[in-house]
Formats: sequence, C-alpha cells, structure tokens
Amino acid sequence: MSFENYAIESQLNQESLAECSGKSPIEAARISLTGFSEDNLPMVVALKGLALQMGDLKKQFAAVGDKDSVENLTAAQLDMADQIGSGTSGNYINNQLVAIAIESISLSQLDQNTSYDFLDGETPAQVAQEIKNQKIQLSQTIRSFHALYHQFTESELLNYTERIKTDGELEAMKWVVQQHQQNMLQ
Repeated sequence: MSFENYAIESQLNQESLAECSGKSPIEAARISLTGFSEDNLPMVVALKGLALQMGDLKKQFAAVGDKDSVENLTAAQLDMADQIGSGTSGNYINNQLVAIAIESISLSQLDQNTSYDFLDGETPAQVAQEIKNQKIQLSQTIRSFHALYHQFTESELLNYTERIKTDGELEAMKWVVQQHQQNMLQ
C-alpha cells in the first residue's frame, strides 16, 4: 500500500482559485506554491512523529531482546520513508527532507556494522553515509536555487512553477540552477 498524494491537484486548484479572484498569473503561482507548503507540512510532521514513536517502540523491543520486532519496525520505518520520498510525494523538497530524517531515525538503533537483508545486505553505517551524501546534494541544490529565486523575472517564475507541475519541485529547482549556469557560460 502507498500514500496517495494530491499535491499537484491542490496546487492547480489553488492557482485557479487565485486567478478567478482576479490575481495575475504570477501572483496566482506564488499563492499556489505557498498554499501547498502550508497544506503539506502538517502531514509530513505527523508522519515524522509516527516514525519517532516507532523508534520508541523499537527501544522497548530491544530492551527485552526482541531483535525480530526491532528489525520489522525498522523495515516499516524505511518503507514509510520510501513512500514519502518517492513517486509523486517525493516531488516536493519537504517530503524528501522528512523521508531522509525518517531513514536516519530508523537506522540509528541498529548495530551499525551488521548487514541486514532489508538494507540489501548493507550495514546501517553504509546506508547512513548514502543518506548523508543525498542530503548534502539536496542542500546544495536548495542553496543554489534560493540564491537565484529572488532575482527571477516574471517569466522565470512562471516557467519554474510549470516545471514543478510536470517534473516536481526538486527537478524544477535543478532546472533553474542549470539554466542560470548555462546563461553564465554564454
């Protein structure tokens, strides 16, 4: 089973409502981006809270020596993180950051040097390093994007919001950064 995410539909509805109320396309785009973040954040915060509660339960199982339950809960946490951070849900930065946080939480209570089947034979330490590298790349993209965002022309902002709808927020950010790097080289 996977989480259903209707973020794009919500974003499109907010944009349409803003335009119908007389807002310009650029104002409507900004309203829809802000509205999505405000709508989505409580959900991902609740899911991170659930992952923390699962971590508390794992501590209880570990205290009584129930290794199988600890591993099953860890696999469930990793599955939840995967559902949040991939597919249409993974199109948004906040969701990816929460997925990374949940992955980190899930691995923290395992023997860091033991390989596990649910980690495809890798150790938690190896997977944690992969997660750290992913977070570094994500942070670099976000920083590069935010350095450019406040300089956007109206056309660039509209192109960016259209890219979000088709490719997702992270890919749209990467596209913006790449476009500006190419323009600097010309």
